[in-house]
Amino acid sequence: MNIYKILKNWCLFIPELECSPYDCISYLRDNEKKSLYYIDKLPLSVGIENAYKLDDVDILYEQVIRGKASKHDFVQTEIKYINTISKLWIYNKTFVEFVLPDLYIEKPNFIVDNKYKKYLTILDDSRKTSNLLEIKKKDELEFWLQLGIRDAISVAFYLEDYKAIIVPSWSCFIMYLHDIKYYQIIKDIVISEGLFLRHQL
Repeated sequence: MNIYKILKNWCLFIPELECSPYDCISYLRDNEKKSLYYIDKLPLSVGIENAYKLDDVDILYEQVIRGKASKHDFVQTEIKYINTISKLWIYNKTFVEFVLPDLYIEKPNFIVDNKYKKYLTILDDSRKTSNLLEIKKKDELEFWLQLGIRDAISVAFYLEDYKAIIVPSWSCFIMYLHDIKYYQIIKDIVISEGLFLRHQL
């Protein structure tokens, strides 16, 4: 089972050429806007006329690696996202699907904090499968989140109980929510960490 097949089971038929997790969420963003949300540090999308200001707000981990941004500032925001998904993980059977890039900006062992390096072997052991891996330990969840937030690899999380798929993007998390009845609890959790849940416009 993978995210593409889960979406198919929900009667969402995505072209087979777009079957990676990120391709799936991109397709949903364009075709299923009513069920698409952003977990973001900003309450509204930023218009083109103000987009240049995002350079002072959005910090990419690549900038940290290159010494162009403070790791402390990056981690302050990263913690909010990790805490949000960790709270959702508590209430859900949670799975991850990942895709390794053809070319790394930096290899994952240089990206993740030392306490998570014990999980790096999962990347080698699972690289030839497209199956979902269940996440049973909090520090393993944090490992996958760190890889996604820091743009080391493409990851997607499936929250089975809430019927949600969450994909870290370069500046926020994109969420497809299949069952609207879980919207309020997800929103409450997101807000509790100082983030916003905004609808795809």
